[in-house]
Amino acid sequence: MLNNCTVLINKFHFFERVFYFKSFTCGTLTSLVAPSSYWEKNSHNYKIAQTQNWKCPICGEPLFNGEELNTHHIVPVAQGGRDDIENLQHLHHACHKQEHSKTKSTRLK
Repeated sequence: MLNNCTVLINKFHFFERVFYFKSFTCGTLTSLVAPSSYWEKNSHNYKIAQTQNWKCPICGEPLFNGEELNTHHIVPVAQGGRDDIENLQHLHHACHKQEHSKTKSTRLK
């Protein structure tokens, strides 16, 4: 931690690929150092995060809080879900696991 700033290494899963990037947090301001095209304004990933107000829809915490991120299909691909922005969410890894365990328990009932 430098000058009340925190540097976090974030891990992000997007389909079969894993990306690592840094985020710098100083008070309430967070900035990202990521592959330039990955979070570039108006990119697919940027738009998904923007529609979520840069928060995990499961826990409500900021996406870039140091936790590993996953991209989740709301309607699974196996059930006809597409890779459209409307059908994708960025979730913290633990929230993603929780979401899938909820889905499995619903199927078992």
